[in-house]
Amino acid sequence: VGTVQPRDAGDRIGAHRALPSPGMLPRHYAPRVPLEVVASSWQRVHALRTRGEKVGWLCFEDAPDEGDGVIRLVMPSEPSGYAAQLYAALHTLDALDVDRIIVEDPPEGDAWAAIHDRLRRASTPM
Repeated sequence: VGTVQPRDAGDRIGAHRALPSPGMLPRHYAPRVPLEVVASSWQRVHALRTRGEKVGWLCFEDAPDEGDGVIRLVMPSEPSGYAAQLYAALHTLDALDVDRIIVEDPPEGDAWAAIHDRLRRASTPM
């Protein structure tokens, strides 16, 4: 086992500022397809499906089943479970080559603030 020497301040690599963590960037994990967060998600999903688009839909339990052309993922109704599953759900829908991802707007409140922030970053255009 050897020793590690700190870089000299004049060293070009050591002089660069560290990159921010991904969660600090204005656009964090965003799927390749457009993502919309909407309050009336069923109406938006229905309209897109009627136009022939393949839709990925993150919704809550009470959302109706839209049938063919819609991949519906039911999200937990409590914030910690939702947060734990959010990125995996977005990755899943992105991998299924949907034309658009619609996310039912989660409830307001302090417990949901971080989720709203994640969704805002994921829906930010490039």
